[in-house]
Amino acid sequence: MPQLVISQVLTQPRFVGFSEDPSQADRRFECTYAVDVWSKGDQEKRHGMIQEVDRIIHSKCNQPGDGLEFVEASSWRDLDEGDAHPRLYRSRMHVEVLYYE
Repeated sequence: MPQLVISQVLTQPRFVGFSEDPSQADRRFECTYAVDVWSKGDQEKRHGMIQEVDRIIHSKCNQPGDGLEFVEASSWRDLDEGDAHPRLYRSRMHVEVLYYE
């Protein structure tokens, strides 16, 4: 702790354009990832991780590279686990990206 976890939530392929052979058509993929930050017993560490993840994502919004086209990063939401000892401070956001194959 603290910790950062990125997990794939959903990938949806979409065919782009018209082609006589659908298997040869270009495909666009819309992917959603969950970005979770965790801190055990220290809310300030969690807040620092949120700021760093925001900084990295916003620095790559217009030119993400590696064939990706950035779509959207939704707001953070807190998912604290107050029953745990020590308390777990957790926040999550979703990042959606586009890429073509």
